[in-house]
Amino acid sequence: MDATKSVLLDGSGAVLLASPNLNRPKLSGVTEKAVVLIEHTETGLGDSLQLAVTNTGAAIQRILFAHVTEATRLKKATAISLLEAESPLLAGITDSEMRRLKLLTDQAKNLLWVTAGDLLNGKTPQMGLAAGLSHALMLEQPALRLMVYDTDKRAEADCAAQNLLQILTSSQMTGSDLEYVENDGTVHMARFVPDTKINAMFQLAQDTSEVVDTTVSKMTGQPIQLAIVHPGQFDQTVFWLYLAQRTVTDQATHHKRIAMRQAH
Repeated sequence: MDATKSVLLDGSGAVLLASPNLNRPKLSGVTEKAVVLIEHTETGLGDSLQLAVTNTGAAIQRILFAHVTEATRLKKATAISLLEAESPLLAGITDSEMRRLKLLTDQAKNLLWVTAGDLLNGKTPQMGLAAGLSHALMLEQPALRLMVYDTDKRAEADCAAQNLLQILTSSQMTGSDLEYVENDGTVHMARFVPDTKINAMFQLAQDTSEVVDTTVSKMTGQPIQLAIVHPGQFDQTVFWLYLAQRTVTDQATHHKRIAMRQAH
């Protein structure tokens, strides 16, 4: 059985969901080759991953990032990157590191990128670049499946290793997610929601005392319009009901007609 623990938003308790794992693919079904583990130096999490992969009957190959060359066999490989499992890499990557990283992303079939940014609590935002990189790379390389898994400093190596294997084995299932965050041993699917506290602090820094509700509240089924309350402050992006009366007023007050002519 697979068990999933979900903590209630108000902190009043938790819900434990259990489901049969009969349909979960085996790690051997994800890759016919050895799992490639890439790290700067050998780490405790790397040791736990090596043991966990070996216990499934699959093979694993550990490679130091500095030793990655064009001769390294990464073609259609399933790789786990621990390059940001201790400190940021992408935020200050060098030319030589970028070349080695490109060798990995150009050839790998599945890449699970592990960070230790505690992003759910906003501790190390420099480690949040991997999610944006994954979106860009998968658009350019449809054959690549790049998953991002962030942990906090309290993550236990053995527990994190088992979570990573579950994500890797379920990565080929229809509807599987690509971004995860582990916090206090609980795995969350990464989702972006407005942070009203940070938004309010930002507005005060911009000499704007008005606090804008950026959430989508009651939608009545009428057309809505995406707008910015104060130009230049993108945290004040809101949805307004698109009313005919309001549209006429806005056009009369704020819109100007501009004629453009090409000079010969």
